[in-house]
Amino acid sequence: MNRHQNNLRPKTVTNCTFLVAFAALATISHAGIITVYTDSTSFDAAVGSTTTDTFGPNSNFCPGLGAPVNSASSICGNTFLQPGVTYSATTMAPSTIDFNFDSGGGFSGAFLDTFGASNALIATFDGPVSGFGFNSSSNLESAFTLTINFQGGGSTSETESVGDGLPFYGFVSDAQDITSISLLGNDGIPNINPTASLDNFTFSSVASSSTPEPASVLLLGSGLMGLATIASKRRKSA
Repeated sequence: MNRHQNNLRPKTVTNCTFLVAFAALATISHAGIITVYTDSTSFDAAVGSTTTDTFGPNSNFCPGLGAPVNSASSICGNTFLQPGVTYSATTMAPSTIDFNFDSGGGFSGAFLDTFGASNALIATFDGPVSGFGFNSSSNLESAFTLTINFQGGGSTSETESVGDGLPFYGFVSDAQDITSISLLGNDGIPNINPTASLDNFTFSSVASSSTPEPASVLLLGSGLMGLATIASKRRKSA
């Protein structure tokens, strides 16, 4: 009777271990399903607590940032960027207008933009978020393409037409798995219209640093599968 009970235990461990391992691997490959909002009130209701970067008043006009910027940056007397996100561009050469705090364009205050062919505006979050949104300006572009990058390496692209005025666009995932975004407008004219622009950049709460990284989850899954193999061999030799 005791031997029969001992044979059952490794089998149970093996089955459970494989289930946990598969769950860990599924976490790595997951890329959220995105819902698009054009109403900021509905967006806020979907994501809950948010943080917004307004980029300050028009007096914050500061061309040629030349490097990524966030709440810790001292460039241009920065006291207005909120923690949780870093802004950059594909190209940020110093002493150029590649990447700027700009003014005008129909926005009520300063906004963020890029110039130059295919020079995307990038926002990288300190940790995964479930949603983000921003205002565009029909004075600057008629459409934009947005690439959303997920924890674990997946991505998706959304193309939206820009309505009249300063329309809002919000993007919400069904999981807290958005790590960064890349924005390109369609009307970029060198030194005239920006390649990409946005204002009032809003994002949901940032996941804590305790969230497992994909590589850590993969190691966990591999280790559990190894334990499953050992348990199986012991069961067969018993």
